[in-house]
Amino acid sequence: MFERFTDRARKVFALANQVAQRRGSKEINDLEILLALLIEGSGVGASVLKQCGVKLRALHDAGEKLFAPVAKEAKVQEKLNRGPNGEKVVLSAIKHSRDLNHNYVGTEHILLALMQDVEFQSAKLLVTFGLSVERLIRETIALTEGETALEFIERVAKVRARLETASCSMFEVGELFTVAKKVLDRRKAPLARELEYIEWVLDGRPANRKPPDLDLVKTKPDSRGKTTLTQLLTNYVEAHKDL
Repeated sequence: MFERFTDRARKVFALANQVAQRRGSKEINDLEILLALLIEGSGVGASVLKQCGVKLRALHDAGEKLFAPVAKEAKVQEKLNRGPNGEKVVLSAIKHSRDLNHNYVGTEHILLALMQDVEFQSAKLLVTFGLSVERLIRETIALTEGETALEFIERVAKVRARLETASCSMFEVGELFTVAKKVLDRRKAPLARELEYIEWVLDGRPANRKPPDLDLVKTKPDSRGKTTLTQLLTNYVEAHKDL
């Protein structure tokens, strides 16, 4: 499961084990992983937080306060298992990596996973620092792909304009509508993989460029596809016009 995890990402889970034992936890869950990410401090995840104006020490101290007081910190002696939330973080980090079309799982994907479930203590804490999944994804894209949030929005706008004048015949049967459905399912997250796929089609499906795998389901032709997708991209641009 951890084959695609970077060394820093693996170090985060090793540190989470130490955090859990020192704080008297019996298993590793989301809060232990968040504190470990902050202790590691040198990965892209920490850089994303800094880019958002978060002071890592302040966030770490706030996280420590969420643990029940312990009379004496225990020594780290064994490897603890991940709890239900810890497992969710691992699986969600892998999914975020795939959604961003990355071939590795790094600390930035772990950070996104820590905000994925609104019931996570880590997510609730990060929200109090003014963060959201959407904002973290924007900054992750800016740091990992050299594309700022504003540049991404401008790119969405350009694709929308091209799509408005494109012929639906450029897309295979049902393809446009299923891409639109995936955009809708992703809701407000930056649509990196979907956008790249649309650009690939609009560019004439060049053989020297491999499109991201969206696992598209071929359905019967649906005239709503182009309209739906264009409107979704319009909504996204409008929602971020103040960036």
